[in-house]
Amino acid sequence: MTRNIAWIFPLGHGHAAQFENFRDSCPPEIDERSVWVGMDFFKSGDWLANLRYTPTKLQRARHEMWHFRHLLGTKIKPDDALFVASWNLRFVPHMRRHPSYFYADFSPSLMRGMSPWYDHYYRKSALAQAVRELLASALPRSARAILAMSRWCADGVTKDYGIDPARVRLRVGGRDMTRRALVTPFALRLPPSEVRPGAAVRLALRDRAGNARAVGWRLARRVR
Repeated sequence: MTRNIAWIFPLGHGHAAQFENFRDSCPPEIDERSVWVGMDFFKSGDWLANLRYTPTKLQRARHEMWHFRHLLGTKIKPDDALFVASWNLRFVPHMRRHPSYFYADFSPSLMRGMSPWYDHYYRKSALAQAVRELLASALPRSARAILAMSRWCADGVTKDYGIDPARVRLRVGGRDMTRRALVTPFALRLPPSEVRPGAAVRLALRDRAGNARAVGWRLARRVR
């Protein structure tokens, strides 16, 4: 019997883009036995999540899981494989019952290295943060293998979670994987003292999938 694959992604920021990238570039022979599970954080048929006074974090977690659970037993069968890209701990029992694989694009030490962008994930108490990271480690440790989209991420996962490097599969996305990626716009502001006619500006950009690009331009006139 051919086993189906459930591709399980929360539809938030970068994961929503990767969900579309995976689906768009999936080979036909795999796509025909794939179940695509995009999990919305803000709407679902979950009764508790839709109550007005349910705490926000609980609402989001229950909305997310509803999109998976309502397919469980119908489109997702007991022997099907799970490809999980969520850090919701409610997936751990399902990952242990199914052949499971985990998608990771960062780990605790990598997040700390990108401060201040991910500082909101950290608890004020060092003990509380240690407990949080220990619980989160159950997700990658429950998987048969882990997919990382960059060597940077693969190294962080093996170091932080004590994962055998042989269980980490490195797949670096190319042009086909990122052609429809959603990009968060941003504005770059330079101090007036640094903006001089003829000055060269260069930026090195790297996304969480490991894609890097250097861009540069020269200022032709003074910017007011």
